[in-house]
Amino acid sequence: MRARAAQGQGPQGQAVHPPAPRGRVHAPRPQGIQQLPLHRPGAGQEAGGGPLPAPGPAPLRRTQRQHRHDELPHHQVTRYRGRWLTAPLGVVVALACSSPAQARIYWANQASTSIGAANADGTGVNQSLIGGASAPVGVAVDGVHIYWAHGGGSGRIGRAKLDGSEVNQAFVTTAAPPQGVAVDALSVYWTQTVSGAGHVAFAALDGSAVNQSYLPTGPAPCGVAVDPDKEYWADGGDPGSIGRAHGAFTPTQGFVTGVRDPCGVADTPTYVYWASRAGNAIGRARVDGTETVQTFLSLPSPCGVAVDGAHIYWSSPASGTIGRANLDGSGANPNFITGAQSPCGIAVDASVDPSPPSYAFPTTRVGGGSSQAFFIRDSSSSPLAVTRVAFAGPDRGDFVVIGDSCLVSVTPTAGGCIVNVRFTPTGEGRRRGSLRVISSASNSPTDIPLTGVATDPRPPRFRAAAVRPPTLRLSSRSRRAPGATFAYTLSKRARVTFTIQRASAGRVLAGRCRPSRAGRARGRRCTLLLRVGRLVRSSHGGPNRKRFSGRIGRRLLGRGRYRVRMSATDQAGRRSQPRIVRFRVV
Repeated sequence: MRARAAQGQGPQGQAVHPPAPRGRVHAPRPQGIQQLPLHRPGAGQEAGGGPLPAPGPAPLRRTQRQHRHDELPHHQVTRYRGRWLTAPLGVVVALACSSPAQARIYWANQASTSIGAANADGTGVNQSLIGGASAPVGVAVDGVHIYWAHGGGSGRIGRAKLDGSEVNQAFVTTAAPPQGVAVDALSVYWTQTVSGAGHVAFAALDGSAVNQSYLPTGPAPCGVAVDPDKEYWADGGDPGSIGRAHGAFTPTQGFVTGVRDPCGVADTPTYVYWASRAGNAIGRARVDGTETVQTFLSLPSPCGVAVDGAHIYWSSPASGTIGRANLDGSGANPNFITGAQSPCGIAVDASVDPSPPSYAFPTTRVGGGSSQAFFIRDSSSSPLAVTRVAFAGPDRGDFVVIGDSCLVSVTPTAGGCIVNVRFTPTGEGRRRGSLRVISSASNSPTDIPLTGVATDPRPPRFRAAAVRPPTLRLSSRSRRAPGATFAYTLSKRARVTFTIQRASAGRVLAGRCRPSRAGRARGRRCTLLLRVGRLVRSSHGGPNRKRFSGRIGRRLLGRGRYRVRMSATDQAGRRSQPRIVRFRVV
């Protein structure tokens, strides 16, 4: 949530300096999609022949109040693995992340020293994925690491890899025992109470730049959640409230009021959820504060809450269980996972909701192109780490990525990234493929079906043609003669006709080439072509091979000289120039 710019030597030795702080850039929740300004040079022309539209930043809204976030220009240059990358507003380079083999749920066992985990379907429960914690309360994941708040002893935030390795119990030292914990693409956040005053604090993802009093809260803050635009926290007590801020100088303690001792809080692109311990419920409101429902789910004293693209999860300390329900509140299962030890904080791997979920490109001529932007939305309460963007399908070579912000940065909770795809058909007809997004999401890999119709007004062309071998040795005694292969390369999909003709000696009589016979010694010599058969085959653009046994029907070709006249006809009836190849039968 805190924007940064690199400083040093940019491409071609140009100096790059960070802009002067002027306030925070606020990226709104997407109402539409604009193409990301990350186009490769020479990307080509649009389907209609015009150039690609000039790249520009997505629409932004700003406030006049000063915040802790620096304002960026339209682009920033950042050094990543020895390369200089240009990123759009608010995008910051992060280390590449690995996708889990299966989506998982994580929770903090307050009554023990462990962080538990299980698969998102409730299998593979491990109550001690990470040990050695001190009464852990909050927990958060970002597709690379898991973070937890030590609720007992001295104040610390712990961190480890998602598989439980590389454990660091004192990743960040806090001013007091932390309660909730959250993470975005730049920072880790926590709540704490110091000398009776509550605060949301933060540190950089490397543990540096600690700010112990970033946002003031009520005297007993618990859970915390962040997205690209806002911070949310739970002010404990009965009654308590859900607070919200849009930067350090705009905290609102009463974003949602009348909440009975809230603790866990989670936000998605549409809703904010909270766990009401004294109210025995999970509450919900829209992110603009409307449609508040204090008892969206009636549960026995929940402590934590997390959301992905399909379900709501919660922890119940009294029963030692993890519950799950559908996003509409139906199908509630309070005993989805059992055997936890007074669980409180809970987190779940991210989920992807692409927009549009599929796309049909407009009719495009072969050699041209048309483009479309895809918004890869994080529909969960955890950050999303995209590790690879690729293509699949029979015509995957007809699609190319020309702009991508997903691999540049971890996508924050309730945020998203953009992938620009260009359709550049290499063959005529209907083309099919899919954009495949591989990430830390529970529904990874995520496939976005792509289709397009390609046209080519030019007739088909033979780029190469040959008979291999050019000399055939045929025998009427064996039906397994090696035969020959007609090898040819087409410019596009077409139906190919092979007309086989036998060449024999003739004489020109009355202006025509006629067979040579006894007594016809007069007239100049000519080559007489007699058709002996025809073959037809549907062929695709590119190299093709047609096997020829040396037989036309059941009749074996006799000894002599032959030629093959190849002609191609496309779907529109356009015909190619014929191509002639020759062979001999001995």
